[in-house]
Amino acid sequence: MRVLFAPHGTRGDVEPLVALALGLRERGHDVSFLVPDNFVAWIRGYGFACEPNGVDAEAVLRSPGADLASWRWQMQHF
Repeated sequence: MRVLFAPHGTRGDVEPLVALALGLRERGHDVSFLVPDNFVAWIRGYGFACEPNGVDAEAVLRSPGADLASWRWQMQHF
């Protein structure tokens, strides 16, 4: 089976899917990722095909004016 994971967010959103992907690969499945730019090298380090989605989630969250309490602000970036 071919599986594509496309999590969007911080490492807490991405890392559990890497663990799941490792288990799936052990069982013979083909897993690939589409993730925020800042996770691409890390996931490729596990040997998975991985492409950036054009957003650096960490940079967005650290940017001046980041309003994490505002749902509207968050939706502009996701």
